[in-house]
Amino acid sequence: MTTAWTERAMEHGAKTERAAVLQLAAAGRLRCSDKTKRPSAASI
Repeated sequence: MTTAWTERAMEHGAKTERAAVLQLAAAGRLRCSDKTKRPSAASI
């Protein structure tokens, strides 16, 4: 049985997302749920 593996370069995407989250936080536009502590759909 052979398993096919897919390799993805995710570092660039992670850096881009991190920068976007930091910009939202700096602008005061990052909203998190009090209950779940996760970002709301409107923030993403």
